[in-house]
Amino acid sequence: MAANLHIAASGLRNQQERVQSAAHNLANRSAALPSATAVTRVYASEAVGRGVEIPTTAQLPPLHDPGLPSGDMLSTGILPLLTAPNHANGLTHVIRAQDQMTGILLDMTA
Repeated sequence: MAANLHIAASGLRNQQERVQSAAHNLANRSAALPSATAVTRVYASEAVGRGVEIPTTAQLPPLHDPGLPSGDMLSTGILPLLTAPNHANGLTHVIRAQDQMTGILLDMTA
């Protein structure tokens, strides 16, 4: 049962990293020198012991391009901000269900 909580918690950490990365990218996009700052991306992958690994990469945009292409801005800036609340809400439902199940099992054994 603890594995479910670990998986949900790592998923919530992933969503937090995605939101922070998107905020970073949007803030730097609107800055005076957007080409001087790195674009960050968060990649989620299954961890070996269960849960989610959250590697983050940063790369500078090309010097000839003063900003991100619109498709790249959608995937690294706006889209994570729009989808993160729904993902986090689903993960909190997993945590609540686990909490209720633990309570039921404790009541049965008491």
